[in-house]
Amino acid sequence: MGASLVPSPAFVGFYLFSFIALCLLPGLALSKDEGITRHYKFDIKLQNVTRLCHTKSIVTVNGQFPGPRIVAREGDRLLIKVVNHVSNNISIHWHGIRQLQNGWADGPAYITQCPIQTGQTYVYNYTIVGQRGTLWWHAHISWLRSTLYGPLVILPRRNASYPFDKPYKEVPIIFGVWFMHCHLEVHTSWGLKMAWIVLNGKLPNQKVLPPPADLPKSYRQNKALQIKLQNVTRLCQTKSIVTVNGQFPGPRIIAREGDQLLIKVVNHVQNNITLHWHGVRQLRTGWADGPAYITQCPIQTGQSYVYNFTITGQRGTLFWHAHISWLRATLYGPIVILPKPHVPYPFPQPHKEVPIIFGVWFMHCHLEVHTSWGLKMAWVVMDGKLPKQKLLPPPSDLPKC
Repeated sequence: MGASLVPSPAFVGFYLFSFIALCLLPGLALSKDEGITRHYKFDIKLQNVTRLCHTKSIVTVNGQFPGPRIVAREGDRLLIKVVNHVSNNISIHWHGIRQLQNGWADGPAYITQCPIQTGQTYVYNYTIVGQRGTLWWHAHISWLRSTLYGPLVILPRRNASYPFDKPYKEVPIIFGVWFMHCHLEVHTSWGLKMAWIVLNGKLPNQKVLPPPADLPKSYRQNKALQIKLQNVTRLCQTKSIVTVNGQFPGPRIIAREGDQLLIKVVNHVQNNITLHWHGVRQLRTGWADGPAYITQCPIQTGQSYVYNFTITGQRGTLFWHAHISWLRATLYGPIVILPKPHVPYPFPQPHKEVPIIFGVWFMHCHLEVHTSWGLKMAWVVMDGKLPKQKLLPPPSDLPKC
């Protein structure tokens, strides 16, 4: 009895399945490289947070400060649902993400979207195209960006190599601000008109010393720290900014515990100037503290002032900065306070100390803030003729004003 050459129906079915699977496998492998859809949920809510021995109720994402980390790969699509449980309006900006044809997910309030109102939600929907590295996200309305922010980590595509040796582990480090006192000269511009007046005590060491003779009025003095304009280049951009001695960041001040500092500031620019010595204890001499219109009138164009203070009971690295308007963005630098001579460090004495100071280099405008300062102009970019030159239609859940 001979063997039949006609395949059985079961064999035919297996053969067809194997053939189809082999044809589809390259496509399945390719789909892995093209990215996946990742879902995140941001619950905007109040949370009691403690930093530097102070507890405050602040606006957070998911009760975290800083906010949660977003991790994706190049080519991934992100769907981030934001639910607003607080009384503030909210919008989130994905800083550095290229929003190709999709400004609806960019986040600046009153520019690409109306903010998310109390009890409302919005899904930020965008795809990461041609980008790798660590960016960040933050609120983009009012001053909520001071507590609403976090890292956005974009890994290479699967099976794609890093542009450097692959790290054993990656730990994002994000720097923020914890407000422990009010910058009143800014707050008054927002309508805050209240401050505390502390009266002299009865004992001699409970009285404020009299103001110095050169407290800014209309006096002129010799040069020292030069406040002047300087062309500075960072991140491939050159700008004319206000500096101290033409340096950005400004010069380092080094002293020892117990030293008296006499820092003469001469103003050569059109802006009014004050400098604040952040963290230095101004014992009975608030005249050297620096907040404009609070402890002093600002140093006007062509005038100078000597900040005169003694460092008492302090060691470590602090910093100085302008304390008027937004000049603190470019006028700042480190103050290094060494121990007294022959006094040991509270840790093994370092071989070398290198202060690292972090700042901001503004590459684009936070327009929703600038409008409150009187900026009323923006560019309207029209659609182009080709399909990829047209803005996609807005999503159905785009917040309404």
